[in-house]
Amino acid sequence: AGHIERIENEFLNQVEALRQAVEQQENELSHLKKLEKEQHKISQELDEVEALYAHEENEFELEAQAMSHIQKQLTNTLELAQEEIEQLINVDLSLFSLIIDERGLRYPLINELRLAFSPKGDLGWEEIQVAWSQVAQLLLFMDLNLSEWRIIPLTTCAKIIHRKSVFNLGKDMVSMAKALKALVYMIQSSSPSLPYPITKMKIGDVIITNLPNSDHPGWSRLVHYLACNLQHLSEKSSEARRNNVQELLV
Repeated sequence: AGHIERIENEFLNQVEALRQAVEQQENELSHLKKLEKEQHKISQELDEVEALYAHEENEFELEAQAMSHIQKQLTNTLELAQEEIEQLINVDLSLFSLIIDERGLRYPLINELRLAFSPKGDLGWEEIQVAWSQVAQLLLFMDLNLSEWRIIPLTTCAKIIHRKSVFNLGKDMVSMAKALKALVYMIQSSSPSLPYPITKMKIGDVIITNLPNSDHPGWSRLVHYLACNLQHLSEKSSEARRNNVQELLV
């Protein structure tokens, strides 16, 4: 009986050891399953992060390609603009050809039209009106500081407006005399430095306050002096425009 009891105890001990071993194996297996689940979750998260990075990398590549294309376009546009600016520097920016006979023997010409006070010979009012209209356009082109003056360059008869007074360039001799005097004063107010100085009384050596309409030599000199001053202002304006264009290249 004692021998059998001893065998039973050994068997029970073995069974208990096996139970403990199985329980330990089950715990380890449960832990491994938990680790596997966590590892699977981490793997999924890494896959998602990798996919996100791949998507962002693809977007960056597309943006880089787009930026490269835009950069090429901007470079081409800049090169074209620089070429145009360089061409502009070499172009005479004056839109008007103002030619003056320094001896004062011929009419001053603007775009091959004669500037005069009144008709004479084959020179009629129509050409005089168109010529002074070109002068009015030239004055607008020069962009002078004429806060109290307005210029209306009509081809039929250009007008100068000072406050409420209207002066017609080429309507008749009376209107022409008033308009030329107004033009002289307008130029004086825009520029103090001129080849033929202008005061309230005269331009150059021509006294304009009481210049009679019958004094054709006096009016011819006035037109000549006025054209010289206009040519001076036109050249200064063209030079300023060229300088502005050149500054764009700096």
